[in-house]
Amino acid sequence: TLMALDGAPMYFYKKAKGYLYERGVGRLDILKHQIGYCESGSYNEMVIFPSFTENFKLNHYFGRTFMNAFKRFKEPDNISKDLIQDENLINWLEPVVLVESRIDAITVKRNAIPLGGKFIPKSLKVKILENGTPEVIFCLDGDALKDAKNNAEYFIKYGVKVRIAELPEDQDPNSLGFDKVWEFIDN
Repeated sequence: TLMALDGAPMYFYKKAKGYLYERGVGRLDILKHQIGYCESGSYNEMVIFPSFTENFKLNHYFGRTFMNAFKRFKEPDNISKDLIQDENLINWLEPVVLVESRIDAITVKRNAIPLGGKFIPKSLKVKILENGTPEVIFCLDGDALKDAKNNAEYFIKYGVKVRIAELPEDQDPNSLGFDKVWEFIDN
């Protein structure tokens, strides 16, 4: 049962909300990203992060436990990895910031696209080129600098301006927080 974070039973509501707040995800983020949670079924005790196409159709979702469960993440087996997450929130005419996770994208706030890892889906590469996106900013976890540089070559080859935020090796955008991560992006 998927529950919205408003009007839900108190125990699970408090646990899910506490987990999100602990990760720097506030009430407005919850509403903007339509984050919910499950209290039964295969996504039991998980916060659910949905993703939507530019036409506001669900194209992906995954669960992240807010309890101390053995399995921390869960996503459907039948969903393609060649998709653009949070496409409904992107302005392609502005620079886009590529990050690894949904929590990182929520932390960055401004035109951030979660990759679901370190590699760029083909559909995202095509969308950036088709829309004439002026700049791609890589803001991957600190241990992924080499991956960011390798991925940057693709866009440079097609004339897209690229910047790489070099985060400390043991940090990611979420652990740094909004203000600090933007210092790295701006520098």
